[in-house]
Amino acid sequence: MPGAIMRVVLPALVCCAVLCVVPVRAVDAQSGNQSSFLGSNQTGSLDCNKGPAQVMGSYNVLRISGACSSLQVAGSGNKITVELGPGGTLNVSGSNNAITWSSPDGKPPTLTSAGSGNAVSPPLE
Repeated sequence: MPGAIMRVVLPALVCCAVLCVVPVRAVDAQSGNQSSFLGSNQTGSLDCNKGPAQVMGSYNVLRISGACSSLQVAGSGNKITVELGPGGTLNVSGSNNAITWSSPDGKPPTLTSAGSGNAVSPPLE
């Protein structure tokens, strides 16, 4: 019985481990699909193409462009620079995430934050 369990559990664990370290990106603004990044300890970029964007993971350094309508972050220790569209929204959950936003009109986004140590700020002038 333990061998049968390992034949089922081991492939699932390997699959999970791969998904936790490989960034996944999907962009399709025409149909309103969300651009996503899934991973940890990664450096990269993402273009949300005026749609929503989502980041799930920890200790990533990301630049998100494309006048995003919204950004949802779930994780810890991420350092993210994001270009938001007018009236953009930020939803941050986790801890010690640093989000630097910009928008064409300079108005701050609507912000929801849950967790501790999260910092959301406009770019330094």
